[in-house]
Amino acid sequence: MRNIVWLASFPRSGNTWLKLILTDLLFSSGKSLEFSNSSVLHCANRRLFDNTLNFPTTLLSAAEVNELRPGVYKEWSDSWGQYLPLIIKVHDCFEKNRKQRWLFPSDITRLGIYVIRNPLDICVSYAHFWGLDGYDEAADMICDPFHSLPKDETDLFGQLRQRLGDWSLNVQSWTADADFPLNVVKYEDMKSNPVEIVSEILNQLGMSFEKARVVRSVERCHIGELQKQESEVGFKDRPYRGERFFRQGAVGSWRNTLPDEISKRIIHAHSDMMKKFGYLSLDGQPLI
Repeated sequence: MRNIVWLASFPRSGNTWLKLILTDLLFSSGKSLEFSNSSVLHCANRRLFDNTLNFPTTLLSAAEVNELRPGVYKEWSDSWGQYLPLIIKVHDCFEKNRKQRWLFPSDITRLGIYVIRNPLDICVSYAHFWGLDGYDEAADMICDPFHSLPKDETDLFGQLRQRLGDWSLNVQSWTADADFPLNVVKYEDMKSNPVEIVSEILNQLGMSFEKARVVRSVERCHIGELQKQESEVGFKDRPYRGERFFRQGAVGSWRNTLPDEISKRIIHAHSDMMKKFGYLSLDGQPLI
């Protein structure tokens, strides 16, 4: 059954924000959004993996776990049992395991959504998320083709190890290699017109909602409301060392924040992909 929607992105790209909007719209039944809603899964949820396999994945290497991932996702798809899509959050690159099977199989996929954000703004957000003293280390991760979470086989947020790659590699893997319908959503477009973006996603899913209901879900997931809920009840995907998950979500904050040498380094590393998606002009000048 093709019922899975992969909601993919490099971290700190707005993936969670879109996840919460879709969760509220599809599963809230008119009630107020609550962070505890579990209708959207994470592809690396270790506890759910262990329950599906009836086996502790901590006994396996990351490569061994990756061999099992396509089959586990098939189990999740088969057991979903609803018309509504099964939305699964992803930060991994779109790639194959060592048995040459795609981690995210097309035969169970209804749609892929890839949220892309300016890597310069991601650098600012990443540094705050990890509680770093400066932006050098955040830039290191964004520019590291071997970037993974966690870096080793240890546990992190109760998640399996995920290979993210650098920003360009992550973007390229999904936008060029995914073998199923894929909607590429720019974070900056979502900020300027979220109702239109969400409505487009619903159309691709063959689902129809009144505009007023879409507007309501978007308003419920406004950054101010999310910050309020996080301060009052916490958030299970809270920062590892940073102060909060929902910080600003601003577009272009890097201009007043990133040191010049850091922004130049990121632009140099990702110029081709940034030009492709409209973050740089053809002569390499930042556009956003």
